[in-house]
Amino acid sequence: MRAMNAGAVLLVLLSIQVVAVAQSRPAVDARPDVLFVLLDDAGWTDFSCMGGPHATPRVDALAAEGRRFTQFQTAQAVCSASRAAILTGCYPNRIGMLHALMPEAKIGLADAETTLPESLKSVGYATGVFGKWHLGDKTPFRPLRHGFDTWYGIPYSNDMWAERARTEPAARAYPPLPIWRDDAIVGTVESMEDQAMLTRDITSAAVSFIKNAEGRPYFCFVPYPQPHMPIAASPEHRGKSATGPYGDVMRDIDASIGRLLDAVDARGRRNATLVVVTSDNGPWLVYGDHAGTCNGLREGKGTMWEGGSRVPLIVRWPGRVAAGTVATAHLATVDLFPTLTALLGSPRGALPIDGYDMSPTFLGDAEAPPRPPHVNWYGNDLVSIREGRWKLVFPHTFSSVKERGKDGRPGKMQAERAERALYDLERDPIESEDVAKKHPDVVARLERVAEAARAALGDALTKRRGTETRPSGRVP
Repeated sequence: MRAMNAGAVLLVLLSIQVVAVAQSRPAVDARPDVLFVLLDDAGWTDFSCMGGPHATPRVDALAAEGRRFTQFQTAQAVCSASRAAILTGCYPNRIGMLHALMPEAKIGLADAETTLPESLKSVGYATGVFGKWHLGDKTPFRPLRHGFDTWYGIPYSNDMWAERARTEPAARAYPPLPIWRDDAIVGTVESMEDQAMLTRDITSAAVSFIKNAEGRPYFCFVPYPQPHMPIAASPEHRGKSATGPYGDVMRDIDASIGRLLDAVDARGRRNATLVVVTSDNGPWLVYGDHAGTCNGLREGKGTMWEGGSRVPLIVRWPGRVAAGTVATAHLATVDLFPTLTALLGSPRGALPIDGYDMSPTFLGDAEAPPRPPHVNWYGNDLVSIREGRWKLVFPHTFSSVKERGKDGRPGKMQAERAERALYDLERDPIESEDVAKKHPDVVARLERVAEAARAALGDALTKRRGTETRPSGRVP
C-alpha cells in the first residue's frame, strides 16, 4: 500500500469530528443576499454587546436579532494574511499570502485560488467590495480580477500614506494613498479630513450597490479601513463618544453599519439577507488610546495569543440563524468560505482548502459537532494549536507591547520568548497557567496534529518546508 502523504494525514486528523457536518448540511431554498462587514484591527470587545466600553447600538440590535460568537478566531493576526484566509478558506501560508503587503508589492492573490466572490458569482450573485482590499495592488491582484463586479476603496492599509512620516519620522516614505473605483484611481487620501470621510463614503458606495442590485442576489463585502490607525471619525460623530476619539470611530462605524442595514430593509429583503460582521484581527495595542480592547486577553495584533487572534463575530439571517443566541463553540475565519458556500449552494473550487463547513454551529444547532484543531501560524512560524478549550503553544519569540502609545503615536515594543505550554482557555482565557503536566494526553494529541501540519504546510521554527504549499501570484 502506498503511504499517505503529509497532507492526507493532516486531513484525516482534522476531519474525524466533522463527518456529520456535511451529512447534516441544510437544504438551500432560495439564495439570500449577503452583507459581509469586516472591521480592521477591532478588538474582541470593541462592540458593547461583546462587553466593550463603546456604545454601538446598531450592532447590539443586530446581535440581539442573530447569533453572537465568543470564540471566533482569525487565521493570522495581520492584514493581508487574514483577508486571504477569509476569501479563500485557506491558511495564509498555504497560498503564500503572509504579513501585510506593502504598496507596489510584486506579489498578491494568485489567479488559481477560488475566492468567495468568484464562487458566488458563478451561481448568479452580483458582487461588490467597498473598502480596503490589501491582497495586492498590481493589476492582476485587484478585486475585479478575483470575482468582484465593482470596487470602491483603497488598495491597502490607511496608514500606508505619506502623512505618516510627520508623526513617525522612521516610517518609510509611502506614495500617495489612492482611492479606486473599479479599475481607475478617482482620488487620493491627503489629510486627516480625507481619512475621516472614508467610512462615510465607503458606506454610501455600498448602500448604492445594495439599492441597485435588483433582480439577482448580491454579495456586498464592506472591509472598512477603520479602526486601524490613523483613526478618524466623520464630523457628525467626532467628539460625540464618552470614550474619546476611538469611541468616536466606533460610533461612526456603528452608524454606518446601521445605514447598510437600513438599505437592506428598504429593499424589502430583510428576512432574505445573511449579515456577517467581524474583524480581521485583534487591536494594535502599541497605539494605546487609539487602539481597541480585548477584555484582558493576552497581547494583540501581530501575535497569535488570544488578544491578537480572537475577534468578534455576529451573524443574522432571520428564520435560519437562531436569534438571540450566544455561541461559545470555537470557529475560525477559514471556515467562513466553506460554510457560506455550503449554505448558499455555490462551488468551493478544485484546490484543497483548510476551513470546514460549520453550518450547524453557524445556524445554532445545539447538536453540532465541535470544530477540529486550528493550527496557528504567524508568518511561517507554527506557534500554537487551538482545539476547543485547549491551546498548545510552541517555543517562539514574539513582539510584546512594553509601553502603550498615546494620541496616535506608537509606544514601544520588546521581544519576548514563549516556551511550550498548554492552556485551558475555558478556565484561563488570559493564558497565564501552563497545565501541560496535568494533561499529557492532550499535549500528545496536539503534537501529532502539529507534526502533520508542519509536513504539509511547513514551519520555519523547526526548519520544515511543507509539501502542499502553493505560490502567491507574482509580477515581474
